[in-house]
Amino acid sequence: MSTLTRRDIDSKEREPFFIVGAPRCGTTALTYYLRGHSEICMTVPKETHFFLSSAARQDPARARDLFMRRYLRHLGPQHKAFGEGSVSSIYAPEAIARIGKVFPRARFIAMVRDPVSMFRSYHGRLVFCRQETEADPNVAWRLQSDRAANRHVPRSCRDARLLQYGEIVRLGQWIERLFNTVGRDRCHVVFYDELQRNPRKVYRQVLSFLDLSDDDRVHFPRKNVRRGFRWGWLQDVCFSRLFIPTIPLDSSEELDLSPFRQMIYPLHRTIRKYNTIRRGAAIVNQETRDEIRAYCAQDSRLLKSLLGRSPSNVSKKRLRKLKNKRRKARIRN
Repeated sequence: MSTLTRRDIDSKEREPFFIVGAPRCGTTALTYYLRGHSEICMTVPKETHFFLSSAARQDPARARDLFMRRYLRHLGPQHKAFGEGSVSSIYAPEAIARIGKVFPRARFIAMVRDPVSMFRSYHGRLVFCRQETEADPNVAWRLQSDRAANRHVPRSCRDARLLQYGEIVRLGQWIERLFNTVGRDRCHVVFYDELQRNPRKVYRQVLSFLDLSDDDRVHFPRKNVRRGFRWGWLQDVCFSRLFIPTIPLDSSEELDLSPFRQMIYPLHRTIRKYNTIRRGAAIVNQETRDEIRAYCAQDSRLLKSLLGRSPSNVSKKRLRKLKNKRRKARIRN
């Protein structure tokens, strides 16, 4: 039973915000950091995909009531803002528009990343989730045309559109649609490479955008590092339709958000955690890198025109130096 009252739901003191994407761009890490702020309440789970469901198409007041009672039961009087982080929203302007109707004062955070590193990370995630069976990212990139024609699509894949890597990593077009839908002034864009280099600075910028006070956080652990699994059959169960509903990619489809899925979510999380192991990143060769950059060239120019710069790749060597520098700084302090 929810403890939220009508006063809680109708409170005008709490500002809503939505981390709308994109996948593998640091959204989980940012959500983790913001969740630790005493004045912020994040939804459980992080990705509700609520605004892709039919429930969000009803009267805005009823949709707002349902959203808050379902995902913000832990909202307290100390919270000045609440947030949600469905990365599917960036690819669905209709979902963004629904958020604007349900929460007229909502603010939006988008995150962008270099297309090559984003592709490598996104492909690894699909392999982990058993949506992709081609472990070699170079081969997977070249299978896109066949898969668009519904050939060589893994049986375990819930939606072949998830395997269209080129459309996923071309973020300029989606950022432009976000700005056109809600307005540039209501959006804040985070560059993944900046989050890696200086998470403290990015964190403070986000809090400033949300009009919240700085809590002096200094520890920013990485989240969602490359993962593998112990047993394929158990991973198939974890990411089957029993636990994970198909996320619709257009407004004509429905998303199953039944109470049963809410109830079994803790069980799913426990099983998945048990079956997860650390694994190294796959290698994207130079030929594929060149193909990706050529494919995304026009979109990268669009992104630069919108944001003033394009995201860059952060090498592992550079990251190690940054981590060592931050570790020494913490020791001195």
